[in-house]
Amino acid sequence: MIKRYPAKKIWPLYIISCVIMVACGGSDSGLVSEARRLYGKRIVLPSNYESISYSGVPNVSNGIAKKFKLVTYIDSTTCGECAFRLVKEWDELLKEIPETSDVGFIPIIYPSDREEIRGLLGLFRIEWPLLYDTNNKFLTENKLQVRSRNKTFLLDEKNRIIVIGEPLKAPALWSVYKEAMGI
Repeated sequence: MIKRYPAKKIWPLYIISCVIMVACGGSDSGLVSEARRLYGKRIVLPSNYESISYSGVPNVSNGIAKKFKLVTYIDSTTCGECAFRLVKEWDELLKEIPETSDVGFIPIIYPSDREEIRGLLGLFRIEWPLLYDTNNKFLTENKLQVRSRNKTFLLDEKNRIIVIGEPLKAPALWSVYKEAMGI
């Protein structure tokens, strides 16, 4: 049976994620106003981006087809090795999500050097596919201008943002993500 989360249950999660972002980042009200602006925004997920993986068998459509989608965007301002360290850190968090859950992980990377990306895929042995956003379509098509701590989203089944913020080093925010996913 699929568990549904009506807006009245998700709204408190939004408020909590805003409070956590402020608590983790000092008094940056810009993050909160940005989160308010983005909450509920429908995100267009890539349909024709290049998908690459270490295993050579990219299958991004699996993640896109899930009820909940964890989307993280890494742009070219992050060095390639740093970007892949971040992507690799997701391994630990993703272990907390049961394989039977209806949650997909979609890392989108806007790189500057394709060969460096291919080398780093092998170096870090990243098993799940990455969306390689060669023309920065993700941000431009979705009209997103977001700060670095707001480049990770949890999307619902209609691809609307229900939680926003970087949970990698924020256990309280990760708890908000898990609560929204019903985990």
